[in-house]
Amino acid sequence: MILDTDILLRFLLGEADGATMKLLEKEPVVLTDMVISEVVYVLHGKMYNYTRTGLAQAILALLARKNVQYISNADASYLSLYARTTLDLVDCYLIRLAVFQNIPLKTFDKKMQRTYQVELAKVA
Repeated sequence: MILDTDILLRFLLGEADGATMKLLEKEPVVLTDMVISEVVYVLHGKMYNYTRTGLAQAILALLARKNVQYISNADASYLSLYARTTLDLVDCYLIRLAVFQNIPLKTFDKKMQRTYQVELAKVA
């Protein structure tokens, strides 16, 4: 089953009820990059104030579970890139998508372009 953002948020915040916890621990579930981006947007905001590193670690740990299938056009490494840079999540996603799919990336954002060049050099 595909999980909506509110389910994932409650799980990560420790607010999920017993039935939801059982579901997330045992049932096959699907997460998408759009849900993850919404989770990052909410949890990195002023109300919850998660750090980039903390967010990336929590989400990557969730994606590593055997019952979780991650559907995306890029690999999940954009979360690690987000944790170690000051770029927006979407910028990190686009960089990793371009590298993963071997598609050139064009941007006017100089910091994003430099990071793209570094990430591209890693696979060359």
